[in-house]
Amino acid sequence: MVFLCPDIVAVTKTWTFEWGTHLGEDPGGGSYMPDAPLGADTSPLASVMQYLYDIGGTKLATSGSGDSYTGDLIELGFFDTDGTIDGGSYTPNEDHTDLFKGVWTPLTSNTKIGRDWAATNVDAGEFYFSTKFTLETTSPGALINNYSLTNSTDGNPLAFDYLGDNSNNPNAYENRLNAITDDTLIGIRFYDNTAASSGVARYNTIMDSAWDFGASGNSLSLHEADGSATRSTLAFEFDNTSADAASKVGTSDTTINGLSEGDFVATVTYFDGDESINVGDGGIGSSVFSGFDGTGRLYGGNDANVVTIHSASGNTGADAYEFDGDFYNAATGSDSTDLTILKTGAGDQILSGNLNL
Repeated sequence: MVFLCPDIVAVTKTWTFEWGTHLGEDPGGGSYMPDAPLGADTSPLASVMQYLYDIGGTKLATSGSGDSYTGDLIELGFFDTDGTIDGGSYTPNEDHTDLFKGVWTPLTSNTKIGRDWAATNVDAGEFYFSTKFTLETTSPGALINNYSLTNSTDGNPLAFDYLGDNSNNPNAYENRLNAITDDTLIGIRFYDNTAASSGVARYNTIMDSAWDFGASGNSLSLHEADGSATRSTLAFEFDNTSADAASKVGTSDTTINGLSEGDFVATVTYFDGDESINVGDGGIGSSVFSGFDGTGRLYGGNDANVVTIHSASGNTGADAYEFDGDFYNAATGSDSTDLTILKTGAGDQILSGNLNL
């Protein structure tokens, strides 16, 4: 009996996303690109700029330096629902009702606010990207290459993105891209820093029920189709506009509820789950945490600071966030603190560590 070995056939899957505050500029003439997929979304609006607070929570500024390569971090990504943080196994959220279910999982790491098409520097708070994801395999699945490519026609040095480190190729992208389906929801997370760093960076995440991978990608416009207003269907991981009146940020205890800049403000403190963070006046002050998992420590002296712990809808039961770290007065010791703990959001939050309040 003779067995014939079939030719190895390469299978390529690609998705392309246009995402930004406005259309990118034509490298040739400087006019907005007429053929860009964002349609009539041609003018940056102040209402869609990203903002940040200083450490005291008192000085508001637009996010991003306006520099092509050193502006504040902004990411495309999805929420992973399998309960394993960056463990190589991914189950992307496909629930178009509960948009923030799971753990944020980035798909880009080199994209920065203040960057535009054709390596053009734009005003702080603005951005525009065309990002293409490629997953190429051969039968029976051996990886050839996978990456994201941003603004590929402008010759920028950040074009190939392997989550910031080529050594992650193929592992990180192989696992993440292989897990993606057409129904996987995708979102935009923006930071007030050049990197996601515990107790240093703040962020917020934008989602929309219409934003999924689809067969080949999507346009993630922040405007209505005619470019006249902020898209009414946008959802934010932490909704500043309707935040609890007691939620505060910074050492000056700035009230988040009703911010004049709305939801385009990085108000959630980034936390990797393992750090000790001083949320007293000697540190970052009152803080908001979302998707609060881990084993670290929050401490705050006796400065009457407020810690808001947010869990969005869908994160319930077995999918609840669990923090088994400690709340104490200082980084060492077990004295009590006068921190106020405020729980917001429709999801569940388990605190199973030591709380001495």
